[in-house]
This record gives sequence, C-alpha cells and structure tokens, in this order.
Amino acid sequence: MNVTITDIATEANVSRATVSRVLNSNPAVKPKTAALVRQVIDRLGYSRPNGRQGGGLNASRMPKLRCGSLALISIGETKFSMEEPTLSMLIGDLQNTCLKRNLNLLLDQMNRIEEIPLCIRSRQVDGAIIYVPSGSGPVVKQRREIIAKLASLIPVVHLFTPGHPIATVDHVTTNDVAIGALAYRTLKSIGCQHFAVVDTSESLHEALNVRGRALLDRAASEGHSAETFAVEKTNPEPARCWPAPLTAYQSITEIATALQNNTTKAPIGIFLLVEQKAPELHLALKKAGLLQSGKVRLLVAGVTPKLVETLEPKPILIDLLFSEIIETAVERLIQRILNYPNQSTTSLIAPRLIKSS
Repeated sequence: MNVTITDIATEANVSRATVSRVLNSNPAVKPKTAALVRQVIDRLGYSRPNGRQGGGLNASRMPKLRCGSLALISIGETKFSMEEPTLSMLIGDLQNTCLKRNLNLLLDQMNRIEEIPLCIRSRQVDGAIIYVPSGSGPVVKQRREIIAKLASLIPVVHLFTPGHPIATVDHVTTNDVAIGALAYRTLKSIGCQHFAVVDTSESLHEALNVRGRALLDRAASEGHSAETFAVEKTNPEPARCWPAPLTAYQSITEIATALQNNTTKAPIGIFLLVEQKAPELHLALKKAGLLQSGKVRLLVAGVTPKLVETLEPKPILIDLLFSEIIETAVERLIQRILNYPNQSTTSLIAPRLIKSS
C-alpha cells in the first residue's frame, strides 16, 4: 500500500507538521518525538518523494530517484587516480551495481574545495560516492573540507574511509582490524611463529597501518616475534608509523635478503598489507628460494585478486569483498537520498579468506 505522511502521523500520534519537520531534519522537534517518528517511518516503509510534495512511494517497488543518476567523485589529481588499479575495479563494480538498479553513473573529479563538479552544481545527480585514491590529492585537512562541502550540497557516502571519518558523512569501508586479525590467525594456523608485516606504500595510510598493527599486537600478546618492513622514503618516516623492530628498505629485494638471513624457525609468515606490489615481492622471495623451500609463507590482502592469482606457488589471499562494499555503499546512498536520516553510519565489511596454499 502507499504510505503517506498522514499514515505516519496517525501511527505516531503526532501532527502532519511534526512528521514534515522530522523529514526535513528540523531541530525544533524533541529528540524523543523525532526518534519515534523515524521508527514509524522505518516500520511502515515510507520513502520521501523527490521533486514534489505529498504522497508516498510504493514500498514493494524499487524506489525511484529524482534524477535516477549517481556520481562517483574522485578527490585528487586525475593523472594519479587513473593509474590506480583499484579505481578501474571500483568503476566497473559501480556500473554493474547501478545497472541492476536502473541508475545512471557519472564520473567526475575534484582537487580543491572551489572545484565543485558540474554534475552537482547543476543537480544532474541524486547523490555521490566519494573516493580518495591512495597517494594523491590534497592533504588530509583539505580532503575533509572538500568532503564536508560536498555533503552539505548533496547526499554522499565516503568509500574506503582513510584516517578519522567525518561525523556527518556516511562511510562504507573495510574492517582493517578484522583483516589484520584474520591474517594472524591464518598464518599461525599453518605453523608460523615469526611474522613480518610488509608496507609498500610511500605515504602514510592509516588503514594499512591499522591492518599491520592488528597482526603485530596479536603476535606480541601471544609471545610470538614480529617485525615490519616499510619504504625508507615514506612520509612521515617509517619510525613514526611502525614499532620496532623495523627495517626501512629501498628495494623489495632487501626484504628477501633479510628474511633469508633470519634464523627463526620456519615458516615465517609474511603479511603484505595491499596487493599492488605482490608480484614484485613474490618474485624476490622466489629468486631467494624462500617460497619453494617453505621458509616463508606469503599472505596478501587486496581487492584485485587478478594481481596475485597467477603467481606460483600461490600466496594466501584475503579478499576484502569489494563487490559487497560497493553494494553496501550504493544501498546506503539510496537510503540517504530517499529518507534524509539525521544520523550518519559507518559500515565495516569483514574480509574473507578465499585462497590458501
């Protein structure tokens, strides 16, 4: 049945005006009353129409957005963004997800707060998913200002939230603590008693730092030794990001050499935090004879399995369930567009172990 504002007002025992104020996030409504009205809205399945007043949407059908279009806004220099394999995978999954919902997808980019994309300024889209490619774009403070500005203009969901999320913005991201914990459990289960975290990023990424520290903390708490390898030219310097023992390397071959000289009982569990350098690390370990001999076991976390699935011997792979992250982000964005919720949410998608050798 069609649910109207009158239905909600009757069920919640409030006036139509009160329901309207709740839908428009009017602070004049008492918190308890607003919470009650929102509960009724959720229970009855009401979705606010866009572009006209009055009436309700059929809860049994796919909600129809005003424009029927979403945008993917990349924050950072395009020349850097398009070099990142994650972005191409993101675009592909977003296109498929939007296609299933009969939605259009527009792509745009901005690097400064003054560069509000035309699709938003002209209201060509109902909402936007924000993505910040690694290693590009403005500094963290400027990124936060850009995202806050976008959120003030249009419903947004921030994907793969780095660092500290903005309280007023919805976030859908990986559960990095769960990734590190799964990596530790998996490597420990195959007999590893010494662990090596490998960070191949040339700039600080808090998400990767959280993954690595989750493994390091668990190893320390259970009395196992662990070490970290990080790029020497990382900004800020590796010692500010990682605990000792730490090796700052210039070349990935240095990691293989260090592990070759390690006298710890085999196997040594290697946790590569992100998959972009997996082929290079795998080759270095293979040339040193570490993989064939079983002295090391390589585990890789990533969203693009094609970067590692052809490697032999096969590494262990933690799938971040990229498609599920995209589905969740689009679904949350649609709900924000239609229902105008007062509170933002953070959705953490748990990883899955999909390949073991």
